[in-house]
Amino acid sequence: MFGRHSLSKAPLAQLPALILTLLGALLLLSCSSETSSSDELRQHSVDRAVAADSSLRKGIWLTHVGSSVFQSRANLESALVNIKRAGFNTVYPVIWNKGYTTFPSESLRTFAGVSIDPQFQGRDPLREIIEINESRQLGLKVIPWFEYGLKVVFGAARNPSQPDPRDLVSLNPIAKSARDRGLLLRRNNGSEMWFDSGNGHFFGFFNPLSQPVRDLLNGIAKEVTSRYNVAGFQIDDHFSMHAEFGYNPELRQAYSSYLRQKNLSQYDLGISYPVGSREAEVQKKMWSSWRADQVIDAARELGRNVPANSSNFVYQISPAGEIGFSFGRWLQNWRSLVHDRIAGEFAVQVYREDMASFTRLIDDDSIRVSRTRAVASIGIFAGYKGKPRPTTLLVNQVRAAFSRGMGVNFFFYDTLFTGDQSRIEAITKALNESP
Repeated sequence: MFGRHSLSKAPLAQLPALILTLLGALLLLSCSSETSSSDELRQHSVDRAVAADSSLRKGIWLTHVGSSVFQSRANLESALVNIKRAGFNTVYPVIWNKGYTTFPSESLRTFAGVSIDPQFQGRDPLREIIEINESRQLGLKVIPWFEYGLKVVFGAARNPSQPDPRDLVSLNPIAKSARDRGLLLRRNNGSEMWFDSGNGHFFGFFNPLSQPVRDLLNGIAKEVTSRYNVAGFQIDDHFSMHAEFGYNPELRQAYSSYLRQKNLSQYDLGISYPVGSREAEVQKKMWSSWRADQVIDAARELGRNVPANSSNFVYQISPAGEIGFSFGRWLQNWRSLVHDRIAGEFAVQVYREDMASFTRLIDDDSIRVSRTRAVASIGIFAGYKGKPRPTTLLVNQVRAAFSRGMGVNFFFYDTLFTGDQSRIEAITKALNESP
């Protein structure tokens, strides 16, 4: 990434202030070089996305967490019919959650000894969704949702007020297996776990440089695209790593090697600079950028599973709305996937509780500029079943996105279709106001 601007020849004390601006701009770029054939593939992905979406995206995410939709084929059929009647044209059914798939996967069996989430043993919910869509002639676009990406769930803390990673309600066997095999990222203190006080669970992250991890994720993508009649596949903000992770010895060694190749060894992690100094800031930015590049490289490889012979297939990313948050905390430089034309569509999650902040973000340059490279839609949070957001707010957010030529995607089904019937009636009316 930094090879074109050698910094090693200038004294550290005389580093130009321009370097920080330069580094910030370079966060949009990947350290991997691209061949001309890759350029053609990326452009083809965008062209296919545009062709496949002559009308605005009107999607809805389907999850099996806190929802009964996946509990039976009958529930799936009822949900899909409701979705079509309401004016939606796309569904994002979860297929990768907490280390399990919602369809029989040989790649998962090879990796972990199980082929599907145990609650779906004997079923194939993804195939059921496609069969229902086709038999009922609903015409919905089915885009499987790789929800958890690189994220791993260890389990819930038995005592969330005093979380202890050794005292879990139950230990996820997929996470345990990955940890035992050395396939997870580590924090600087050597820990592979991070506690999310929001939901009381311990999480970790797959190592994106690990070949078994890549084989698993790429294998799942290939199974979906080769065995099922789907319109694409989607990764989201979980295809990332927390900024505190990535301190594994093998990653640090790879980073040191990278710096040596670029004549930038003065920024190796083993060298200390005064806190707040220009050198320390450059060092921090470079380390963050390099780790983000590893995430994007894994996402880029996943995107190669987009069928080149299909004009109706799109590789989509659904990131958290603010690029500063996406990159600063989660090391996901989603704009790189879009600007490099790897992802043909992006569905930004703008889960704001007021119209002022919602409008400000959908008008942000990060979205405006990215729209010149890929199809855009906006993710809207409808609230939880027991605490839905005001219907007027949701309708106004739909209209705001449509007025700017962008589609919408709702999280999630149960909030819209349970409870007050007037909510879905108002959303239906708003959805049908656009092309």
